[in-house]
Order: sequence, then C-alpha cells, then structure tokens
Amino acid sequence: MVTSNHIHVLVVDDGDRDVIPNSIQLVAGRTGQEFNQRKGRKGAYWEDRYHATAVERGEHLARCMVYLDTNMVRVGAVSHPSMWSF
Repeated sequence: MVTSNHIHVLVVDDGDRDVIPNSIQLVAGRTGQEFNQRKGRKGAYWEDRYHATAVERGEHLARCMVYLDTNMVRVGAVSHPSMWSF
C-alpha cells in the first residue's frame, strides 16, 4: 500500500530474521538515493520512520489486510478501496 506520505508492506517471514530488515534497508536506501538525485539534494530521506510489526495468521492477518485495504478510505482520499490504485 503506497500512500502520499508512507507505505505499508506485508511480507511473509521464511524464518531468516535478517531478510525483511535487510530488504527494507535496501529499498529505503535506493529510494532515498533516487529521490535525492532527482531533487538535487543530499541527506537523510527516510530518517527513523521504519517500523515493523509481527502479524500472525488467521484473524490478525485478516484484520491487517482490511486495515491496509481501507487506509485511504479512512483518511478521506477515496470513497472505496478500489479507487486507490497504489
């Protein structure tokens, strides 16, 4: 889920505890570099905004998926989840 000021990523942990944080670091680093190059600026882009939450299967997973799907409806950007193309 990509919003105007943050993203939500729901991924499955295969047991290797370093895969998810390393992947986020890679994506965040590359995104920051590209943004800074495009805007002709330097410095931190993401700062300390990364937050990870362990999601269990079943009802917890279902609630998280609904939260992601309805995120932009809750903030009033769209009236239905299908209207948010990102």
